[in-house]
Amino acid sequence: MNFGPTYDDGVGLFLGLSAGIVLFAVVFGLIMYAVVAYLLGKVFEKMNIEPWKAWVPIYNSWTFLEAGGFAGALALLTFVPFVGGIAVLVLMAMAAARISEGFGKESAWGILYFFLAPVWCGIIGLGSAQWMGLPNGMQPGGSSAAGSARPGMGGQYAQQGGFGQPAYGQQPYGQGNYNQAGNYGAPAQAPAYGAPGQAPAYGAPQQQNPYGAQPQQNPYGAPQQQNPYGGQPQGGAPTGQQPQ
Repeated sequence: MNFGPTYDDGVGLFLGLSAGIVLFAVVFGLIMYAVVAYLLGKVFEKMNIEPWKAWVPIYNSWTFLEAGGFAGALALLTFVPFVGGIAVLVLMAMAAARISEGFGKESAWGILYFFLAPVWCGIIGLGSAQWMGLPNGMQPGGSSAAGSARPGMGGQYAQQGGFGQPAYGQQPYGQGNYNQAGNYGAPAQAPAYGAPGQAPAYGAPQQQNPYGAQPQQNPYGAPQQQNPYGGQPQGGAPTGQQPQ
């Protein structure tokens, strides 16, 4: 009788070990994915992005690239064999460098993301750094909401005058100086009736002299002064006498 290990036993042992390794890798991969998704969700929350986007495969990379100022569609390069995954990893490291600057860190932190993404997400997501917006006036790509700082988080990269707010020195839309002079279509203000320095209105009476004062000039069309009834004209000769 042969009590040593047989060929079938060796095959069974190999298959058992292989299955154990595969199961361990799957469980470990799921745990690491959950940890990274949780920490990345904390980073998104600081950037005013919905944290649930960090849990969706491919879409989390899409959102991360948009938050870093890249086109989110570049995440689809993951499906390109061989070079696609490496290209996406490099782009995400570049996006992480920009996001690190938005949190007040050095751009070299993008290298930390390239090699140890969970560590980068943990430091940024759980640390005290606050989001101040992308550096150099860059805007997030696509529909990402990471372009401006959240309320109360002012910083050197927070942009003034968000969407719908007036620029410096301009009136808000619909609240202009509608009643001020000089606006388009606004009528010029008419001067008050009888204001000084203006010609009198048509048909207005001339200014009256004080009581008992001689008029300096007869009004236009006014009759000459009449003598009393039966009186002699002033400066003329008496009636019936020849003028001398």
